[in-house]
Amino acid sequence: MGLVHQRTRWANTLCKIKSWISAADPVVRSHVLVWAVCFMNLSLGGGCDQPTESGSSVERSLSPCEYPQEDAGSVSGLGQVARSQVCEPVVVVRRHAPDAESGSYRPPELRFDSRWEYPFVGGGEQATPWRRLTSEGDQIAQYFGSSLGELLADQTIVRALDGVEETRHPCPIDRVITIDPTSPDDTQNPFETAYPFIIEQGLALDRVQMVSEEAIRSDMSPESFLGDSGGSTLVVATREALWARSSDDESEPRNRLMGRLVRSCASAELNCGLSADYEPRKERDFFIFSNFCALDHRFEVQKVAFEGQATLLPAATPQWVND
Repeated sequence: MGLVHQRTRWANTLCKIKSWISAADPVVRSHVLVWAVCFMNLSLGGGCDQPTESGSSVERSLSPCEYPQEDAGSVSGLGQVARSQVCEPVVVVRRHAPDAESGSYRPPELRFDSRWEYPFVGGGEQATPWRRLTSEGDQIAQYFGSSLGELLADQTIVRALDGVEETRHPCPIDRVITIDPTSPDDTQNPFETAYPFIIEQGLALDRVQMVSEEAIRSDMSPESFLGDSGGSTLVVATREALWARSSDDESEPRNRLMGRLVRSCASAELNCGLSADYEPRKERDFFIFSNFCALDHRFEVQKVAFEGQATLLPAATPQWVND
């Protein structure tokens, strides 16, 4: 019993020291000392009343940005933006809508002077050699595009700091990243899926970043998906760019975009240990990556399911051009 009391007294003392350091001048506040105190505190069984979140879509692990001892001066501008706004900048990730999987991927005849054109608000257009979303895929993409703003506004983002939970909503999306559909050697499905949202939101061509599948899969850094506007980003890509399967070639990376973004990553595990429930589908779900921390370059993830489909509106319908 005496040993238990002694451990309790040490834990309480260390928690007080930790609180004093947190309140001290930033120059005095040493990350090394604070983490050493926390390590000793945990080894004695004290928790310093660190908050946890309930009802999360994955088991939550506090990021370095959520510990009271964090020195705000050490966090990059992106981390500061994410914590200083009324809304929370997030990254919304979606797999493309259902497409035609049977038959030859390329049309039997492709003429260099024939193409699909997707016009943008404010001028400019994107041309593709063909399109492969099914009628159902078009309708799901249209519903997703017209409903995403409302679906996103209904979600809540919880951040716990200094024992206080702060609830915010995701910031509106003002930027889209998708796979470049220009080449006949690449897929047009992700761009076609994103296009109705681009039109619904009136995004100009310069707010749409079209990159390679490889860039989304492994080249772009996690923070680059947030951008610098303070708004949220929509990413629409292929399964191969987002999610690894055990049946994939062993030379392929085990962590695609989903695994590279999520916090508490066990890098040796497929998709950083995310359960199969988080594999993106073509039908009706998307993922919100929030609570970005510039100290570990990671987010938390939650899955959102949606229902419904809508007729593709004329404004979001590409035009066939045959010069």
